[in-house]
Amino acid sequence: MAVRVMRYANILFENVENVPRRRLFDRENPLDGLSEMEVYRRYRFIPATILTLLNLVADSLDFGTLRNSPLLPIQQLCIFLRAMATGSFQLVVGDTVRVSQPSVSRCCRRVGRAIARLARRYVRFPDREECKTLKSRFQSIAGFPNVIGLIDGTHVRIQRPRNHEADFINRKGYHSLNVQMVCDHSKKVRSLTAKWPGSTHDARIWRECHLRNQFEQGAHNGFILGDSGYPCTPYLMTPFRTPESQNQEQFNLALCKTRVLVEQTFGIIKRRFAILHYGIRTDLATAVTYITACVVMHNFGIEHGDILEEDYLDDVFEEQVYHENVEINANHVGNIVRQQLVQRFFN
Repeated sequence: MAVRVMRYANILFENVENVPRRRLFDRENPLDGLSEMEVYRRYRFIPATILTLLNLVADSLDFGTLRNSPLLPIQQLCIFLRAMATGSFQLVVGDTVRVSQPSVSRCCRRVGRAIARLARRYVRFPDREECKTLKSRFQSIAGFPNVIGLIDGTHVRIQRPRNHEADFINRKGYHSLNVQMVCDHSKKVRSLTAKWPGSTHDARIWRECHLRNQFEQGAHNGFILGDSGYPCTPYLMTPFRTPESQNQEQFNLALCKTRVLVEQTFGIIKRRFAILHYGIRTDLATAVTYITACVVMHNFGIEHGDILEEDYLDDVFEEQVYHENVEINANHVGNIVRQQLVQRFFN
């Protein structure tokens, strides 16, 4: 028996040089050696903005140990930005930075949660003082008075969910989440609701959201502009479906010229974070986290002057807007307020 063991040991030592050794890669800063434009193309933000964002989430990404050569916070953030910016498979993202697909998955979830937790700070509805400025900026666009926000919904493709699959099939025939956003004149998102299945109508999402309850209670003084899929109320103005006079047509034109900013906002967010355009291949909870994180980063970029430059993007696509032809019962008081606006400002 001892002779047999020694024989196996000799064979092992003779072939030890042929055994592949474990490779440990140096954990480098992914931004090193890249120009500002090269960083922008890969991560959709300039280096200064990435480092500022890192300061906000670094504590949540630090493992507190160097055991097993963990990913540094800057590497985790860049992996997440790369995944959101390209919409590529996690295996492809991992190959570009020499990290396994499971590591990319865990990294994206960790970073996504850390950034999504900043939503209350970066996605908030304006207070009364801010609303004064917003009303002036909105009115300068097309003359529509007293506007403090623009509302619409956009569909984000997701993989087929395990439960209640039919609820998530939208009117275009694919699985999605219907994401409601309210934005301002600078294309900054001021309110986000990202939990409803794709089959849910925009009006239902608005009826159930917290912001609508605030307007009902008189917390905000001003109008939100929506399309004809929403009910006309004293605080939510929609266009006339069949304008009966030139004044009503002027009202519709001013409303549409102003409200187009929310559609542009969807296009900008989906161009910057292509995963929202091509689809999120995760479970529902993680998909909501990624959507929230992308909106937070969109607002974060605006606040720090890091605006999307379309000329530098390879994958340019337009936000396709489709409005379902569903009759919505308008609020009687809303109709009165709308007609008063026509007589006062569009006469």
